[in-house]
Amino acid sequence: MFRGQDEVLAAASFLPENSTNDELQEFLSTYLGPEGLLVSELYDITKNVILNLVNLVEIYGFVPNGSRIYYLNRSQPPLLVQMVKIYYQATNNTTLLSNAFPILMKEYNFWRQNNSIRVFSPKSKKLHTLNRYIVQNNLPRQESYLDDFTTVELNNTLNSTTREQLYAEIATAVESGWDFSSR
Repeated sequence: MFRGQDEVLAAASFLPENSTNDELQEFLSTYLGPEGLLVSELYDITKNVILNLVNLVEIYGFVPNGSRIYYLNRSQPPLLVQMVKIYYQATNNTTLLSNAFPILMKEYNFWRQNNSIRVFSPKSKKLHTLNRYIVQNNLPRQESYLDDFTTVELNNTLNSTTREQLYAEIATAVESGWDFSSR
């Protein structure tokens, strides 16, 4: 399933995000790509995007943040269910829907087991389960090593514990898909 040292092979054909990036997926192309493909009636390509993501969930239990091995410590936002839904609505393809369902449950269970917390509401007096983004990471991300290193290590006001926490928070922001947002 691996090509070279650090690339995850795709199970089906895919469209890279742009001409300089041959990655299988990153957040924008993962979700927004299929939306545009469906509007353009490119159903087979959309299906292949979904099959690639389903394959990753089958192997890893979740959709990694990108198609390189160093992305395996963080996920994509959990939008695979939504992608299958919009594909089904556009095509009425029940075969893909029924084949993907157990894999979608596997991804759901990953989020419940690895990315959830229990929160008590004083108002409702109930315990609620919330899913959250959280990456266990204490080093610069490989794909943005210099940016992370500069942000964290050149800040002389941070102690070693705070530095490690900041590396985790940067990776968590990327996992959420909000890493390039102005918010």
